Amino acid sequence: MRTSLAWAAWALALVLGAFSCHPVGAQSGTSIQLLSGVGYHSTGDSPSVLVGAEYVSTTRTGSFFSGIQETRVAFHLSDVVSLGAGGESTYTVGVEGSWQRRQGVVQLGAEASLHYRYGGAGWARIAGVGARGVTGRVQGMLRLDYVENAYSTFPWFQRDLNGVAPRDGEDSFYRATASVSALVLPASNLTWSQEIRWRRPATEGGGNLGMATGPEFRLGDGRLATQAGILLRPDGAMPLGQIRYELQDREGRYSLFLAAATASVEGDGPVLYGWWETESEGIGLAAAVRLERSHEGELNPAIYFSIQPKF
Repeated sequence: MRTSLAWAAWALALVLGAFSCHPVGAQSGTSIQLLSGVGYHSTGDSPSVLVGAEYVSTTRTGSFFSGIQETRVAFHLSDVVSLGAGGESTYTVGVEGSWQRRQGVVQLGAEASLHYRYGGAGWARIAGVGARGVTGRVQGMLRLDYVENAYSTFPWFQRDLNGVAPRDGEDSFYRATASVSALVLPASNLTWSQEIRWRRPATEGGGNLGMATGPEFRLGDGRLATQAGILLRPDGAMPLGQIRYELQDREGRYSLFLAAATASVEGDGPVLYGWWETESEGIGLAAAVRLERSHEGELNPAIYFSIQPKF
């Protein structure tokens, strides 16, 4: 576990170290963003309230001809308070960094984060690194997360789900996702995609590995993918089928994600998952649903809804 945390901290240091160099002519700025919000989790006892702040530093260099490079560093401090009888609080402190470069048809990006949370279950560390790239007709992404004690707070937006376990109370775990897609028939907007998902408890070996591949069609601004593959678990292998739809505004103002699979690396049975998010200058709205059947045949629904005003 210490090795994984050291690796994550080293990767975060590399990203942040790259941010410290400001070329001549760079446009940079800093700001303090106040965080607030109200959210509801169906498996919780009561709504949650978010109060906090982020100190954000951004830098932008280059031009359309030489390529545009953007970096962002944010220092986070917040408290999530349950409105139930106990009034439990979850304190979070952490740092996030991201880098992206665009030049013509080539786009590259990297991100890293390290958060410490304290609540009723004590301290927990959540670390993650990711990379993505697009060149011509091919695009890919890779992300690795480490979640300690599976101690999760409320996911206010989609990026917050990187540090949330589908089931509270699980042991610490590693989670990785990799995907590659390529445009094979431009005239028909047909893309072929491959996806690999992996999840392993931090205290023991084994883990689950899911691999799937299949066609992906572009429908307007959205993408519809149908994939088939195999799920490898310590107790054997089973066929895997899934369908996924993604819709995202090019300016990043809203996003929609829907997925259904016959099995998942997190659970024992079929799973249905959806996420919707929209952001503007004054407010952000988000909603998520996860419906999964356990090995005993029971359904474990989880619904999230959040409202986050911006100041």
